[in-house]
Amino acid sequence: PNFPAYVWARQKGITFGWSDGKFHADAGISRATVAAFTYRAAGSPAVSGVSSFTDVNPSSAFYREILWSAQHGVINPQRGIFEATTMVNRGELEQMMFIFQNRTDYGGLVLV
Repeated sequence: PNFPAYVWARQKGITFGWSDGKFHADAGISRATVAAFTYRAAGSPAVSGVSSFTDVNPSSAFYREILWSAQHGVINPQRGIFEATTMVNRGELEQMMFIFQNRTDYGGLVLV
């Protein structure tokens, strides 16, 4: 039932599916994935600065995306670690999407 949304996200360059070429619509979503999706939806803007998370360094997967999402408050764990592979629950994802859609410092994008 969500096929049009999957096609839209792919056409917008927000997601490319999994390395096996499939979409895995029933799979959970990690903090790093949310960071990547929101960063790409914002137009993949230039990012500067250094991550304050002890578990995220420039060689980390999705470093740029994680840095951007933290700088814009989309994902901002309070413990000093990002835990990129931690799966988010529906409530957390809803909060992240609300913040993403309502920020104005990158254009206040609306994902419709």
